[in-house]
Amino acid sequence: MRVINKNLFFTWVWALFCCPIVGQIQKNKNVDVPEAYLQQKLDKSKHFRKYVNPNGIVSYVLQTHLTKYQLSMYYTNPSVTDDGRYIWFWLSDKGGNYTIALFDVDKDEVRRYKKMKITSSSSYVDVKTGDVYWVKPPLGQRFIGDFYDVMKRGPLSDDKIIKVAGIPHFVDDSSSPRQVVTHLSPTADGSGFAFDSGNYPTNNKTYVGVVSINGEKPKLWAVLDRRYNHAQMHPIYNDVMLVAQDYFKDQTGYYGPSDIRIPIDNRMWIVYSDGTVNPVFPKPNNIYHEWWDASGKYLWYIDKDGNRGGKGVCRIAFNYKERTFGEPKLIWPDALSHASSSKSGIYLVADHGYKQWEKTDSVRVSFFNIKTQREIDIVSKLPYSGMQNHPHPHFAMNDKIICYTFSEPGANTFALTFTKPLIYASEKEE
Repeated sequence: MRVINKNLFFTWVWALFCCPIVGQIQKNKNVDVPEAYLQQKLDKSKHFRKYVNPNGIVSYVLQTHLTKYQLSMYYTNPSVTDDGRYIWFWLSDKGGNYTIALFDVDKDEVRRYKKMKITSSSSYVDVKTGDVYWVKPPLGQRFIGDFYDVMKRGPLSDDKIIKVAGIPHFVDDSSSPRQVVTHLSPTADGSGFAFDSGNYPTNNKTYVGVVSINGEKPKLWAVLDRRYNHAQMHPIYNDVMLVAQDYFKDQTGYYGPSDIRIPIDNRMWIVYSDGTVNPVFPKPNNIYHEWWDASGKYLWYIDKDGNRGGKGVCRIAFNYKERTFGEPKLIWPDALSHASSSKSGIYLVADHGYKQWEKTDSVRVSFFNIKTQREIDIVSKLPYSGMQNHPHPHFAMNDKIICYTFSEPGANTFALTFTKPLIYASEKEE
């Protein structure tokens, strides 16, 4: 064979050699940019549809209904893995009774796990591995010395459910606790979870501590003198947790809208592993829906009346060594319900509504750029679904997306939107 053009010959050799590498680079590019990969998959998915808000912001809404009421995870616990491959969400009937379901992004497949029944909203997704943890409800009457099982399951279709820990029944009575864990919150090193167990008809106390998933004995940190919940471990230190005082009735263990419930008079408390318990603010204060900043340097919360920073989303600095707090600061005025901060600390997301907002069609979800002080609606108006209408928006995938619960008449479902368009809209000149 005679080569007429050596340059052309070597060009072809180079192309044949490099094409597979170029293809691999392109393939890896999607892995390196998980939001691009996820968006490509959702655009082609038979399970998701696009919802375009009047301002042009696009959400992807799960249109496949396994039940009428499908919800994103609670706003302190992300629903989506960092690589964008797995989306965990809740299924519920009108009265609660949660189970867990999964959307496998790679396979464009929705999987329902009927055996994965959870107590209240106790589940937690490991965003690195895709594993989901939850507290299994007890079967029948439980007695002194019984444990409440902490379970785990991987995201693959053939993964098995395994028990990783047990939370003891600390209440000195034969009846089941009113609560075991509000939301599983991991220790900073990932070795365990916080618990906030209590049985209020029995002794009006809450038992808080950490249960290990490495085989160590559960550790009781403190016994509190009324109903506390929403325990959240500090993101950096293993010996600190935040707990929230909540309404309750000491006769029935029920809490809810009622004139005879025991009110909240001092919402946020810090509990240390040595048993020290400190309030964040002097009482009274009307604040709620609190969470740790990803850096661990701040606590975020919503000040309803404006006397602990200002009416809206506020932040207060936390000094771990001194066990003290700085001065509260108003960051986002008039954000009225659940809010969440990005890992970067420069963006917020919240849902808004009125006092009885779950019974209105005035719920909206919006994004806030702290640097530019601009608010962009994700959804300007959500209809009332017929059940609790809390979108619980939160950042996921290292701030690349925002997950929330989308509502429509007679149903709720999971939804997400990408943050890049929101950032762009909040930064562009008007």
